Parts: sequence; structure tokens; C-alpha cells
Amino acid sequence: AALYLGAIVLAGDGFRSGTTVGGVDISGLSNPEAIDKLNSTIGAVARKPLRVRTVDHLFVIDPQAAGLKFDAESTIAQATGRTLNPITLISDFMTQRELEPVTSIDQSALDDQLAGVATAIDQPAVEPTLIMIQRKPVLTPGVDGLALDQTATGDAMKVAFMQKREPITAVLVDVPPAVSEAVALQAKALARTAIANPVNVAAGDITATINSADIADALTFTQEGGQLVPVLDGAIMHKSIAAD
Repeated sequence: AALYLGAIVLAGDGFRSGTTVGGVDISGLSNPEAIDKLNSTIGAVARKPLRVRTVDHLFVIDPQAAGLKFDAESTIAQATGRTLNPITLISDFMTQRELEPVTSIDQSALDDQLAGVATAIDQPAVEPTLIMIQRKPVLTPGVDGLALDQTATGDAMKVAFMQKREPITAVLVDVPPAVSEAVALQAKALARTAIANPVNVAAGDITATINSADIADALTFTQEGGQLVPVLDGAIMHKSIAAD
């Protein structure tokens, strides 16, 4: 009974002995006092600028502008509620309690900050090209682009803003061309086939032969829907037919 009464007296109106948040002791403090202490310790860390880096860039980001905030009120709310249950009260009195810091994330604000970073980092892929040079198909391979993985980088920022400041390495991913290497090679093979032999055309009783050289001169390729689509210049084709 004496231990029970002592626990009631020591509990008082503040947080019980041994109550900490992220290593910050709030034992015996009232709610307003605990909020002030947490905001001046954990909150001060959470408000420090974040640095997001790549090989070529360093971005300094205000966590609050990015919607990343420490919520002291919600943190201490985990420990609110006074009990007179003797078992619970004595158990609380004899043990320590570590409360997890609660954070508030405004995803829309974070997305806006990440979009700004991506604008400076992202590099579009270079699509392959297929052109006829001296009546032979010449393929220039595509080159991968680079893009910020905004989800992964945002997740790293959500963790880092509550910790001692260290640069955050932005997560980058390769962005392949819309036209794959295999598709580009298929188009080149098609071009070789198209110019390998003359083509006979017929319109009613009229027939004509379009020679390979004219086909090569008329043939171009355009990128469309992940394909290199062949296009024939009608004027060149018509001239070839008329000359036959």
C-alpha cells in the first residue's frame, strides 16, 4: 500500500519518472513544458536544412517547406491519461518509458520539392536514329537518360530529417529510350531488305520497276510508339516510276 501511495504522489500531474522521447527526458514535466522541451531539442534537429546530393548537384531543402515536421503534441499524447490502477501505476513507476517521436508528413509539399530537384537532375533518353547514308542504312544507338527516383528519395528524406544531419544521396534510375536496341536492329534489317532488290509495282495494265537506289533515296525512318517506322518519299517514288 505504501508503495502504491508513493507511486501516486510521485506520478503527480506531470509525466512519470523515466519518460523519454528520442533520448530526451520529460519526466515530471507538464504537457506544455514537455512540448517546449521537445520542440527545442528534437524539433530543432528536425528543422535543420536537409542536403540532397548527386555527383554533380547539391540541393539544400527546408524540411518544413517539404512538409516534414516533428509533432510534439502528438508525441506526448501517447503518454497522456492518468490511471489509479495499482498494478499499472506501480509497474509504470518501476520501469522507464520511451515514446517514439511522431512526425507529420505533407506528401503534396514533399512532392513539390522533389519535382524541383528532378527538374535540375533529369536527363531525357536519346532515341536511336536510322538514316540512309550513301544508300546504306546507318544506325546510331540510343542512349539511356537519367531520372530522380522521387519515391525512394522522398522516403530517405522522411527518415533523415529526424536524424543528425548527413548528406542524403539522391536515388537515380536509368531511363531507357522508347525504342529498344532490339527494335532498332529490326528496323535496320528491314531497311537492308527494302533496298536489296528493285521493286515491281503495277497499277491496272501499267507496270513499273523502282530501282534499289531510288528506294534508298526515298526511305527514312521516324520514331513512333516505340518503333522506327519506315516512310517513303512519294515524290521520289513517283519520279522513279515515271522514269521507268
